[in-house]
Amino acid sequence: MARILITNFHPVGGGGHVPYVQALTRLNAASPHTIGVAVPQGSRLYAYLAEQGYPHLYACDFPAKIQRELPAIIRNVRRFKAIVADFKPDLVHANGSPDLSIAAWSDPFARHFRLVRTHHAIKKIPHSAYHRWLYQRRVGGNIFVSRSAMEMSCAQGLMPARCEVIENGVDLDHYQPRQRDRELAAGLGLADDMLCFGSCAGLGSYKRVDSIIEAARQLQDERPFRIVALGDAGSGAKLQQLAAARGVGQFVYGGFQQDVRPLVACFDVGFILSDAIETISFAAREMMAMGKPLLSSSFSGLKENLIDGENGLLVPPGDIDRIAAAMRRFLRMDAGELAAFSAAARHHAEQNFAISRQLDRHQAVYEAVLAAPAP
Repeated sequence: MARILITNFHPVGGGGHVPYVQALTRLNAASPHTIGVAVPQGSRLYAYLAEQGYPHLYACDFPAKIQRELPAIIRNVRRFKAIVADFKPDLVHANGSPDLSIAAWSDPFARHFRLVRTHHAIKKIPHSAYHRWLYQRRVGGNIFVSRSAMEMSCAQGLMPARCEVIENGVDLDHYQPRQRDRELAAGLGLADDMLCFGSCAGLGSYKRVDSIIEAARQLQDERPFRIVALGDAGSGAKLQQLAAARGVGQFVYGGFQQDVRPLVACFDVGFILSDAIETISFAAREMMAMGKPLLSSSFSGLKENLIDGENGLLVPPGDIDRIAAAMRRFLRMDAGELAAFSAAARHHAEQNFAISRQLDRHQAVYEAVLAAPAP
């Protein structure tokens, strides 16, 4: 039995890192290992786990900008050493560069623990002496959440040692098809004859929600529809203003939702149109698990979520005309064809997105890294 400490650096939100770490905490019950979590106290992840009474939860910040944050870095390296002394991990699993750096600096000679890192974004690793030491010697395993993301990241930068692709899984019992709540739908302005394009994938600029607003301008002669997007309030307000300025009255900001399922149940088609950073998207898989076919960009691992023309439609990132054409195709589907796409989305999720597969693969990586010779 090993003791594994999972870290995440986001000081406030966390996006897909939140369900990723939450999923890994299930290994407490599903494996012989003990899982600890160290994250900033102000983060969404800390709040969720604290609310659940998670037994091995630690508060730690992960500053990374040496020129501006050196005192905070030194303070949190000491804090992390104290966490290590208390939890006594055999392995630390970092989920970004800031937390990886704090962990590595706290134990540079691997006297106390091995290191694993998951790469959640497409970013090249510099070919510096420091990064060669970090990723080819100190880190014992590198996890990428899609094959496309691994290929794009490594083509642009340093190739880390011992890479593994483990796609994100979702809880198929938690995310399953459900009936639309008519009162909730009415609050979104959704009439029975309207098709709803919706997204629970967040509203960061790289998510390109603006592109579906622009595409909607070409569809004013189609059947009635709504576009519903969930995420942070600041970005939602800006997108609502953009839609008003572009004359797209169909757009509705649906707020930030801790539990997205009631809103996703109102969608007919999910969308995710990212053109950067995105590796595979938990949200895309959650929507498909709930029986929502996807309108998705083909960026990176997003194209690995679906079968084009069977359970969704792929479009080139940022191509407004192609997005409009895909929306038009969904709008013109009869009820039977849309139902077939929806059923195919759920079936694909059942065959490919099981969270048990993700957990088994992670456990295998941990055990392989712990069994390998010391760096």
